[in-house]
Amino acid sequence: MDLNHSAEIGSALHGETAAPDRSNNRKLGLALGVFIAVVPFIGAFFTLRKGYSKTVRICAFAWLALFVIAKSKSPAHQDQTTSSASAVAEQTVAEHPMASYARQLRLSPNPACSEWAGLVESRIASGVRMRDSDWNEIMEGAHNHGCD
Repeated sequence: MDLNHSAEIGSALHGETAAPDRSNNRKLGLALGVFIAVVPFIGAFFTLRKGYSKTVRICAFAWLALFVIAKSKSPAHQDQTTSSASAVAEQTVAEHPMASYARQLRLSPNPACSEWAGLVESRIASGVRMRDSDWNEIMEGAHNHGCD
C-alpha cells in the first residue's frame, strides 16, 4: 500500500476532505461581463483563458455572433454608407463650374430646361471628365430648346 493512498484514507476517516480544484470553475466577474456586453469583439476572447466553463464561453461567443449580425443588418449602418456616397456626389455637383449653369436652367419656367439641368447634374455627379466641346454641345442643345 502506498503512503499517499493511506494518507487519503486516514484523512477521510477523520472527516477531512481535500480542497476542491477550483482552477476549472472561474467565476465571470462583473467587470468582464460588462466588457463582453459592451465590446464583445474583445471580451468574448477573454473567456478562452483557463478556468471558464464551456457554458460561459458559448454564451459569450453567441452574444458576439448576435452582435455582429445585428450590426450588419441595422439600417443605420446601411444609411450611413448611402448618405456618405450621396454627400460626395452633392459636393462634387456643387463645386463643378457647370453647376451654376444647371441651377440657372432649373430656374427657367420651360420644362425642357429642367430636363437639360438634370442631364448636366447627372454628368457632373458621374465624375466622368468631359471635354469643353461636350459641355458646349449640351449648352447648344439647351439653347435650341429655348433655355437661355
